[in-house]
Parts: sequence; structure tokens; C-alpha cells
Amino acid sequence: ESLRAIHVVEEECEEMGYKLFDKIVPVLDTSDSRNVENLCRQIRYEFFEECSTLWDTEFVATAHSSDDQLETLLMRIARGTGIRGLTSIAEKKVSSQEDSTCTFIRPMLGLSKNEILSICEDRHISFVEDSTNKDETYTRNLIRSKVIPVLEKVYPGCAKRSHELCSMFATMNEELDAEVHRIRVAIEAHTPDGQVWSKGGTLTLAYCPLDILKYKSETILQRLLSSLYSDMTNG
Repeated sequence: ESLRAIHVVEEECEEMGYKLFDKIVPVLDTSDSRNVENLCRQIRYEFFEECSTLWDTEFVATAHSSDDQLETLLMRIARGTGIRGLTSIAEKKVSSQEDSTCTFIRPMLGLSKNEILSICEDRHISFVEDSTNKDETYTRNLIRSKVIPVLEKVYPGCAKRSHELCSMFATMNEELDAEVHRIRVAIEAHTPDGQVWSKGGTLTLAYCPLDILKYKSETILQRLLSSLYSDMTNG
């Protein structure tokens, strides 16, 4: 099936004048569906990084739709999440790899799956759907086949509206990060040598004027502490 998919994409790329890069990986242990999903995602993005480095490209575009975004949003809400998690799939995300300058963009997040399929049909673009997408042992597939259709029946267009909601949370998340950064800069400016962590691993805010933290919300304070702690553990 994978070879057939490669062949179809190869033909489309040749017709459009694009070069195809493909990679085949060994069959994975499917006993833990969640780990398989995460591992496959990691392998895909590592491959995207390789291609980006090879061709010195600044951006890598993926074909996520508003349906994908709603699925991710529902899974995160069910598992428990915060504002950062409610952004679901980001429209733009800088690579987390230290040696990479690649930025991932999702230009089709504002389109539903049906809209994308209609575009493919109108422009005579062939595609292959992975048969594992129908395997309901995977949480995402179960939500896609059972939950999303019901929501769309009751609230038509809910996937596209979820994209607007996630965009609002993304803006809110950026504003929170900016405020946390502003507070950190102020704290470090009042701390000797700018070191808020002692060698013994103790957080030192004794030199920090109280008005810097006064009236800050619990969300901002939690994010601030998380940011400071991350620096300590990674440094």
C-alpha cells in the first residue's frame, strides 16, 4: 500500500514539475496505538527537517485541515489541557531542533477536509487515503469516524469554527508568553548577575521588586515558574 501511495504521489509530482522525496521505515510495534502515533509523527517531522536542511528551505508546509485541528482540540480537552494546548495545531511553528532554522506552516487549516477534497477533484489531483485511517484502535481515528460526524450533523461547519477558536487561543498564548518574557527580563535585571537560580538549585527572587509580580494572574505566575524551572533543568 505504501509503495502504491508513493507511485501516485510520484506521478502527481512529475506532472506538476516537483521533485519527490520519500522514505520507507521498518514496520513498527503496533501494540500501543498512542506510542505508534507519536513515533510516526516524530519520524515524519524528522524527515521534513532532513529535506529542509538538504534544500536549505525556510518553510515546510503540511496539509492539516480544520478537521485535523478539531480532532486535536477534542483530544486535548478530554485529556486535560491549558491555554497552550487549546491552540491545537499551530498555523506556524518554529522547529524545536537546535540545528534547524525550519518553520512549519499549515496553510490549509482554514479549510475543511471536504473543501480540500473538492479542490483536488476540481483540479484533477489524485490522492491516496491510508487504510489505517479507518483503524479505530487509534484514538484520533475513533474521534474522526464517530464524534466529528455527529458534531457536524448537529452543528454544521463546527470544524471551521474550531479553527477560529484555536486562532484566538493562539493569540492569547502569544500575549501570555510576551508578558512572561517581560517579567523575566525585569526579574533578571534586579538579580545579581541575572542568575535567578543558585548553584544549589534554589530559586532566588529576593531582589525582585514586589510590584513586578503584583496583581499577576495565577496563569501568568504558573507559566513564569515553568519557564524559570525549564531554564534550570535545561541549563
